[in-house]
Amino acid sequence: MGRPQFVSSLAGELLYVTPVSGWMPALASFSMRVLGFWKCPGELRGGVGLVRQPEHPLDGFHAVFTTRELGELDSAINLECYHLELARARPTLSERRFLVFPADSAAVQGFGIVGRRRIAA
Repeated sequence: MGRPQFVSSLAGELLYVTPVSGWMPALASFSMRVLGFWKCPGELRGGVGLVRQPEHPLDGFHAVFTTRELGELDSAINLECYHLELARARPTLSERRFLVFPADSAAVQGFGIVGRRRIAA
């Protein structure tokens, strides 16, 4: 495993996540700061952020969001549904070139809408 190579200039930007399925509907929406985006063979496939919301149960968790099996990340970060995985540990780049959390970290997964603006409740 290696260090992810981030490819976007959007690092530091605030994104909003609205849970939609999996473990996520039980959680309130949250925001995260983008740490960067990554490519999987040559195409933008996902990103990683850090949840910084003191009142939220996921505060301090790293959030990896990825496109599904096919498709490219919407580089404009419009509202789109992504697979999400969150854990306290930092993700690393696997041999298959996907961001993964260490096997011993407690991760939660689901799908959520990720975008530059908050979805109205």
